[in-house]
Amino acid sequence: MATLTLIHQGRVLGAYSFSNGVITVGSDATNDIIIPAAGIAPLHAAIQFGPGTSVLRQGDGGFPVTYNGKAVREHLLNDGDRIGISDYMLFYVEEPGNDQPGKAHQADAPGDNPPDGDAFLQWMSGSHIGRVTPLQSAMTQLGKPGQDGAAVIAKRQGGYFFSAIDQDQRVKVNHAPVGNKTIQLNHGDLLEIGKHKLQFFRES
Repeated sequence: MATLTLIHQGRVLGAYSFSNGVITVGSDATNDIIIPAAGIAPLHAAIQFGPGTSVLRQGDGGFPVTYNGKAVREHLLNDGDRIGISDYMLFYVEEPGNDQPGKAHQADAPGDNPPDGDAFLQWMSGSHIGRVTPLQSAMTQLGKPGQDGAAVIAKRQGGYFFSAIDQDQRVKVNHAPVGNKTIQLNHGDLLEIGKHKLQFFRES
């Protein structure tokens, strides 16, 4: 099982989970993930998903697709990868478990199959210092892509997982750059996103 989270201008627009099969993305209403916007081809991209392997393919040669910021026609996907569709981004997250054949569907609502114990972030710097942010959604975005660093925390069975959207030196866990890795968070971990510092807490 895997999840694609659709992000535009720093806002999460939706999350879609899928297993085996071909998932299509584009402006046409027949696609599995529909983006009705200028600059999006009727069939912009497709993802062939199978056990252990997901492959991204460009759907129309006149409409570019990027993989972690680089233009591609075809590329294998890994957990935490970013797929660029015009000025939209699809964030790819792999889920552990047994895959069953199926098409894309809206991801589970927050609270479905949650990890044990609530979790929250405490802001350690900036104008929000001292503020506590509960991690209640299936996907929490921090920061704005292309500005001062951006990252997401995915709430899954087994825990909370941190990945960088901007895969550069500005996103860190315990002072170490995240890069293209997906990191399971532990109680007390220190997160850095640009100039902002936050600490992760999880109730047992």
